[in-house]
Amino acid sequence: MTTPVLVPIIPADAWQNVATNITNGRFIIKGSDPDAYYYTYVDTGAAAPTGTQIGNIIDRYVRFNDATSSDFYIMAVGAIGLIETQI
Repeated sequence: MTTPVLVPIIPADAWQNVATNITNGRFIIKGSDPDAYYYTYVDTGAAAPTGTQIGNIIDRYVRFNDATSSDFYIMAVGAIGLIETQI
């Protein structure tokens, strides 16, 4: 795992790519302004999510582990967010 990186989730209510071509990682909520955080992932190179399609809710953090390389996306709902990535 590399050094943790803080990633602002800007703009609110839109999917932001926070990691590309990964098979594992940990994503930790650091900003408390949004009403909620959601995540989703797609196979690396596949089309990014669009609009406000809902992914899975993040409580405090999410661990990702998948055999297929993936692009990982996070949405902050209602306000700009902040996530720590550990990949």
